[in-house]
Amino acid sequence: MSLPFAGEVYYGRYEYPDGGSSIKFMLVLYANPNDHRVITCIATKVPIDKNAGCHFKTQRFFIPAGQEYFEVDTYFELLRFKEFSYTDFCSTKSVELKFALSSSTLAQIRECLKKFADDIPSDLLPLIT
Repeated sequence: MSLPFAGEVYYGRYEYPDGGSSIKFMLVLYANPNDHRVITCIATKVPIDKNAGCHFKTQRFFIPAGQEYFEVDTYFELLRFKEFSYTDFCSTKSVELKFALSSSTLAQIRECLKKFADDIPSDLLPLIT
């Protein structure tokens, strides 16, 4: 697998804390081989609101079908982080790179994340915003 970069969208098996798993889109919010971390958030198809962009009440970012290569409406759960070791993420066979978001969409997601600063661990906030 190629080296991950912030804004890239991967598709593959996501392991939940309770031991369950499902196939999800994962957005890389931060990746740095020097500190050995990759931080992602996951997508869900649960419809909330059809207005594109940041949704403060539900802590999600909505990208409509047909934008940014998504074929279906996609909601990123911004506060459902998963942290991987850089080596583990790069060596896994369970996820594959699908595409990279445009820089403007990534900037919008980062601005949205800033609205949740009180809910984001202080060590992660400067890395993902």
